[in-house]
Amino acid sequence: MKAVVFPGDRKIAIMDFPDPHPGPGEVVLQIKASGMCGSDLKYYRNPPGTPTLGLGERKGPIIAGHEPCGVVVEVGE
Repeated sequence: MKAVVFPGDRKIAIMDFPDPHPGPGEVVLQIKASGMCGSDLKYYRNPPGTPTLGLGERKGPIIAGHEPCGVVVEVGE
């Protein structure tokens, strides 16, 4: 799957990730749209290695957007 990520320092990139598979009681969504808010902008603006939102130091690019809208494409058992 592809995702838009914030590597930091006001950069945006498109990266490939392994396709997710749902576990019991989970679903996989094909995201059609995702809202961005002020907390997402902190990841966009801060340099890599900077503690953000009290979550500690990030270890890699962040897939931002926690207000998704999508279609269920796979259901776990």
